[in-house]
Amino acid sequence: MRILAVANQKGGCGKTTVAVNLACALADRGRRVLLVDLDPQAHATAALGVDPAEVHQNLYDVLTASEDRQVTLDRILIERGENLFLAPSAVFLSAVEQELSGVPGREERLLKAIRGLDQFFRYIILDCPPSLGLLTFNALRAAGEVLVPVEPSSFSLRGIQLLQDSVEILENASGHALRVYPIANNINLRTRFGRAVLEEIRQRFGERAMKTIIPPSTRVKEAAALGRPLPWFDPSNSATRAFKNLAWEILSQEEEPEIKALEERIESQASPHLVEEGQVLFRYQDPQASTVYVVGEFNNWTPNQEARLEPKGQGLFETRIDLKPGIYQYRFIVDGRWVEDPENPRTAPAPFGGVNSVLEVRGEKEKTQEEAEAAS
Repeated sequence: MRILAVANQKGGCGKTTVAVNLACALADRGRRVLLVDLDPQAHATAALGVDPAEVHQNLYDVLTASEDRQVTLDRILIERGENLFLAPSAVFLSAVEQELSGVPGREERLLKAIRGLDQFFRYIILDCPPSLGLLTFNALRAAGEVLVPVEPSSFSLRGIQLLQDSVEILENASGHALRVYPIANNINLRTRFGRAVLEEIRQRFGERAMKTIIPPSTRVKEAAALGRPLPWFDPSNSATRAFKNLAWEILSQEEEPEIKALEERIESQASPHLVEEGQVLFRYQDPQASTVYVVGEFNNWTPNQEARLEPKGQGLFETRIDLKPGIYQYRFIVDGRWVEDPENPRTAPAPFGGVNSVLEVRGEKEKTQEEAEAAS
């Protein structure tokens, strides 16, 4: 069982949006997921169509339980769809810190409540409040990993640093190590500022930063207002695809058998798109496009400056990338939209619908062998 906290000290950076839609995307992949709403504002609870005022028992009852009033976590769970369950919040949760003041082990209340649930859930997602109080510390103590949504703002980046400081304090005090993964949320790659923020995230956090980029979409707020996760509200939306890619990226960290099977299936396909070893030309034609990136297995799906295609006029974009022999999946990011290469007929199924383009780069050895076989 993996437990991921979604946290950032700064409010309004999309913690609940990421937590709710990631939980939904993981559930859609057949994983049993529990979403724990640790925010007294109960936005995650409402986003899953549950009215906090109508919930008889919530997380407050679990965290403040005593010997004469025991409420276990499994008693408050609400099923919200196939494989998706919710531990609801309520405004009373804001009183937890005061009520547990001076109580020994108060930072481990959530951890103790979660124990034993590994036989029921594959993932537990913890939606944290925008502060570093007792509730967030409970989440960090229970989690093994932390996703930190970062919006296009220097204040959001500063929130990451403050959270990292708190993680270090927790690690030093308890010996509990945490893996922190920033994720670019609500990033518009068509703007200079959006690209600058993304570049700063990549430079500051390197491989720790999630490769998936969540684009802005008005449908996110519409879905939340109607109490439905975005993947169920608008399956074809660009942000929906991004959340599905985020779920796949998290799943891929486990080296699932299905991922290995997908790779084997791609490698076994005949007649892939062939190019020679060295500089591979990527080109994309669209008179309406503003910015185009090429991302794939050769650059860790990262839309950095090297991955950007240069405009050549009349809607043509091109770039050349040095590639070693091998088989690669890739896509273009066109003004924030992920699309396959229209000039490459070779494709492979993408993890969450649609297709990735596939190319094979062959070296001199492979080329000589093929020429010899053709001559014979």
